[in-house]
Amino acid sequence: MHRSRPPDTFGHRRASVLCCLLLAGCVSPDPPLLATELPNGYSFRSNGGSYGYIRKTPGMLSAFGRQDDGSERWCEEFGWQGDLVVCRMSDQSTPQQIRALGYFILDTRSGRGWLAADLPSAQRDLRAHGVAQWPTLATRFWSTRAR
Repeated sequence: MHRSRPPDTFGHRRASVLCCLLLAGCVSPDPPLLATELPNGYSFRSNGGSYGYIRKTPGMLSAFGRQDDGSERWCEEFGWQGDLVVCRMSDQSTPQQIRALGYFILDTRSGRGWLAADLPSAQRDLRAHGVAQWPTLATRFWSTRAR
């Protein structure tokens, strides 16, 4: 009498689990973390246009992320001209109602940052700091790299 081996169901399960894990890693819903180097040792990090922030070692600047009032301040688009970095800011603590917060401006030379309430105010601030031309704002630049 010839006995056939029962199918190796454990081996099939392991292979299935491995396939699922590999596929999950390849089609993850989160975009890659991107980094763009900025003047004077700062960098911009984002998930490809959302949850952007400026950091310098040891970490994220306090103007970004969850604030004491419960808001979540993030940079939607950024750009720089000389030593000044500009971020178009929003509060994303309530995804159904994202609020525009104005423009965060950082002087990377002095480390001083402030929020301008609107575009005309931000443009005035840049001119007062010797920057005549508004920088191009975008979610990534030619120098942006995946981390």
